[in-house]
Amino acid sequence: MMKNSPVCDIILLSWNKLLYLQPCVESLFKHTKLPINLFIVDNGSGAETVNYLQKLGITQHQENIHLQIIYNNENLGFVGGMNQGMKLSTSPYVCLLNNDTLFTANWLELCLKTFESNPQIGIVNPNSTTFGVWPKKNQSVEDVAFEILKRWADQPITEIGSAVGFCMFIKREVIEKIGYLEESLYKFFFEDADYSKRAKLAGYKCVVANQAYVFHYEHKSFKNKKHRDQYFKQNQKWFYEKWGKPLRIFLPKKALSNQDREILTHIARNDHFIYVHLPHSVKVDWNDKHANISLIYHSFETRPELFFFPYKIIKRQKKPYDYIVAQDYPLLKKILPFYRKKIVNSLKDIKELNF
Repeated sequence: MMKNSPVCDIILLSWNKLLYLQPCVESLFKHTKLPINLFIVDNGSGAETVNYLQKLGITQHQENIHLQIIYNNENLGFVGGMNQGMKLSTSPYVCLLNNDTLFTANWLELCLKTFESNPQIGIVNPNSTTFGVWPKKNQSVEDVAFEILKRWADQPITEIGSAVGFCMFIKREVIEKIGYLEESLYKFFFEDADYSKRAKLAGYKCVVANQAYVFHYEHKSFKNKKHRDQYFKQNQKWFYEKWGKPLRIFLPKKALSNQDREILTHIARNDHFIYVHLPHSVKVDWNDKHANISLIYHSFETRPELFFFPYKIIKRQKKPYDYIVAQDYPLLKKILPFYRKKIVNSLKDIKELNF
């Protein structure tokens, strides 16, 4: 029997892949100390996974965790399974969780603490491999967690434009205002981006808890590439029709000023993708790189600029850039005549497009 009321309802989606599900559950039990409700929603898994879950339901007696397992006869997808769990939840916070994740000390405390810092924060992601924070060679997941705990002591929060559904905390009042995940979407993809858009429209912010670390294997829950691509394209079309297609902007810079950073964050907060290319000599810290998950930084070695940048631009013909900012490299206008209508002089010109 749980002594204290649960502070969070964690909804863990299960669909086969016991190789990842079992370590995920064991890691969750090991590193979760606060009282929680854990809803495991199984989307019609095979006998091996179902047998594991049934044994877990009998043998799991951790005092701070109240476990409830829901068995579905069919695969309801990410949206259907998560909504099923969300409708059962009653705690102040809900966490949507993939089964290919691993946890570290105080991950839950650090994520929930983030909400307390600003009433506008409605959705929180932990720091993760999803945001590019991978263990180095011979470095454990716990080592990474210890490192970022110290590194981001003075800057525990970073705003992002769109949260990611691998481990996504949602404040109860957000659910009360905007409801559940969009059920028009098929299986998975873009449900997290749509929910983030709706939350921001209701006045909330999406952020990363910089000091909390959850390792995410990524794309292990569903590896059939043909079907994955099919679902992605189908849901992408729906998302673009509802919210508009985001712009792709190419920005080669010799240096970044504070004004540049402010404009970049402003544009990226509206979920447009910005590809910033900087010399190796320009240092970009974590917070710059993740002012929004649609800010993508690349560095380049010293080489003939007139060849390097046109090559990078021309190479991207399948997903061409909508705008190229020639602020630091005005010769781009002469070298890329077929892009002339898309080349602008400065970041200010981009901002004036009313993002």
